[in-house]
Amino acid sequence: MKRLFDLLVTLVMAPFWVPVCLLAAFALVLTAGWPPIYASKRRVHGRQVRTVIKFRTMVRNADRVLNRDTIPVSDTAFLNIPADHPVYTPVGRRIERYALTEIPQLLQVLAGSMSLIGNRPLPVNVVEALLKRFPYAEDRFIAPGGLTGPVQLIGREDISDEDRLGLEIDYSLLTTLSYSYRIDLFILWNTVLVALHARKSFSVAEVRALMMRAAAPVALPPQDVLERRTSGVRFPVAPRSLTLVDGRQVELCEVGYRGLRIVSAEPIAPGTELRIPSTVTVAGHLAATVCWSRPSDDGRVAIGLSLQPGADTVVALLELLRGVPAVVRGKGTPPAAARAVLPVSVPVADVARDVHGDEQPHAA
Repeated sequence: MKRLFDLLVTLVMAPFWVPVCLLAAFALVLTAGWPPIYASKRRVHGRQVRTVIKFRTMVRNADRVLNRDTIPVSDTAFLNIPADHPVYTPVGRRIERYALTEIPQLLQVLAGSMSLIGNRPLPVNVVEALLKRFPYAEDRFIAPGGLTGPVQLIGREDISDEDRLGLEIDYSLLTTLSYSYRIDLFILWNTVLVALHARKSFSVAEVRALMMRAAAPVALPPQDVLERRTSGVRFPVAPRSLTLVDGRQVELCEVGYRGLRIVSAEPIAPGTELRIPSTVTVAGHLAATVCWSRPSDDGRVAIGLSLQPGADTVVALLELLRGVPAVVRGKGTPPAAARAVLPVSVPVADVARDVHGDEQPHAA
């Protein structure tokens, strides 16, 4: 569905973006010389590294002067160059001002190597700098990289690394767990408005809350699908104790958009409704129904739960995945110390296998 959205919107809007692209390229050639396009290797999705193109808005060899090696990591690991920096050419500065720098990437969207909406691809050395401070930064690559994303509604200079990563990971999980075209449509439409200065930039809380509301509800899975556990994206979590609303003590082992897997010391009959405490749902809990129950290798009982559909289900899943209260409706961002010990283990290769049936190839 996301790929269909990308193709449909890009092709329908071609009469608008193609002339703009040609005009910008012509202006760059006249003022800064050939070539008007800059290409660089970037981490896009999973462990894929691809060549990403954009307009050359800076002077020649700017990447040799301003890069992660020449600018030490201080308050920010993301490499954000101020718009008033002299490294920009006069025409390039105007292109940056109206957020036209990435327009050539629409060709890559058509080719399928990028998505229209997603977290921005990053240079490999920037990713390495991020991982040193935020080990969970890999989670931003669960969803395909895009031309624009939730961060662009706020502005790179107006958001901390921690808030930016939190927002990018929320987008990745939401679009993987329960994709809805409404999320991408909201981001695309407001990116245009912000770029044209037709509206003010959003706050982190505003973007996150609107994404949560736009997410599609999770549908109930058939029992055989959940029992086989071969369909849908699954996120294994580091096993941890979980106290249900009725006081039962269970162990959470796996979270997926089709259901949950827990381990209990005693069997629970199929059809039993369990309530998992949640700080983000209206009811204060996530409702789930026991689908199957079978002996575990350690003498306990493995239990599969199906999720009841509802608008808050995806938000509650995010909370379970993170191991800390999910950030929604302006409640704030978990502190760095909490993020650093998230009990979540999501190998990117495993996610790629779940989504596509095999691990994504490593680009040269």
